[in-house]
Amino acid sequence: MLVKSPITNSNNVVLERTLSAGEIIVSYAKAYNIDISNIFKGVDLIYIYKCLDTGYRFYYPFHISGDGNFYSQLQKFDWYYMPWKWEHEIAKKIIRQNERVLEIGCAKGDFIRELSETGVSCLGLELNNAAIKEGVAKGVNILNESIQDHAKNRQLFYDVVCSFQVAEHVADVRSFIQSSVDALKPGGRLIISVPNMTSFYKFFEQTNMNVPPHHMGLWDEESLKTLESFFSIKFLKYYFEPLQTYHVELYASVMANKYNIDKYSFIGKFIHRYLSQWYKFIGNRYGNKVKGLTMVAVFEKKQTN
Repeated sequence: MLVKSPITNSNNVVLERTLSAGEIIVSYAKAYNIDISNIFKGVDLIYIYKCLDTGYRFYYPFHISGDGNFYSQLQKFDWYYMPWKWEHEIAKKIIRQNERVLEIGCAKGDFIRELSETGVSCLGLELNNAAIKEGVAKGVNILNESIQDHAKNRQLFYDVVCSFQVAEHVADVRSFIQSSVDALKPGGRLIISVPNMTSFYKFFEQTNMNVPPHHMGLWDEESLKTLESFFSIKFLKYYFEPLQTYHVELYASVMANKYNIDKYSFIGKFIHRYLSQWYKFIGNRYGNKVKGLTMVAVFEKKQTN
């Protein structure tokens, strides 16, 4: 089995670990009442590889990423499509008036709707029909189109192309990034936000929301910055999210669970409860000093000769 990096297309990769597809199917059914068995049809094992050229870690096989129906089912949870997030505020400060902005994976279009009110020309791309329907009903300009298809007719068109919590869902990262760059004018900015696997989220790695069919890649600072070595972009800046109040419960749970304590024994229950309360205290009191879930990287498209 020859596996190639989805960024470099090189076979300079190493296998890190193997997961049971059956266990992931059970976990999704138990936690969210979502049946993913059809997406995993014919797949018994899921592999985590690391690209040695970039540090990017990815899941294999590539065809097991979630489809529109899968995300429509996740949409029923209020926490899934948050209308405004920390990274939206970061991007809003970067984007200037009268610029032309494309958001990839815009969900219901809450970010570009607010951005449009400041005089920015915005368009969103989304593949979840249920989310598109809600966004269009609110007057948001959204197309059911992939960035790969969209960029074919919109090369050198946008001042800013942004995606928030999207790249980690994408199996074909190479064409995703290349198409995003193709759609940018020279000097335009590419804004990408992803979960930061050097934050507390690294302890969340094998739980159901950080594995296929939800996530197909695991990003950190190295792998994101290294994109400038393989695409016509220059890295400008990182932004790191401090722990948000709405992530304190997740932070406390993840940090308590990292110790692999037997939560079913009397002592284990006591220790786990104590750790959860301790980390909840840390998160509430010192959240601004804790590296949060998300990081944002800003790139600039290189000028053509």
